[in-house]
Amino acid sequence: MPIKISCKDKAGFRRCGVLFPKGETVYPDDEFTPEQIDILKAEKHLSVEIVQDESKPGWGTIAEIKQTLKDMNIEYPKDAKKADLIGLIEANSGPEE
Repeated sequence: MPIKISCKDKAGFRRCGVLFPKGETVYPDDEFTPEQIDILKAEKHLSVEIVQDESKPGWGTIAEIKQTLKDMNIEYPKDAKKADLIGLIEANSGPEE
């Protein structure tokens, strides 16, 4: 999920090789490593928040995802995890136009 980082310093703030301008900036989820995210969260000059990617649907509950798969006539393992079920939907959906 995307990461929203708010910088409180007027002149911006540099950490992890990135200059964070004053205010909020949203970065893609692959912009920082988990270790960098931990460093940024610990920084008093920054506020870090993981946000919902508005370009991707809110998948809902596992039961709702399973129903979507059934509606799409896609079989899935009974013990499949939520991420696996979402992966099946994404793999069987055409590109968005």
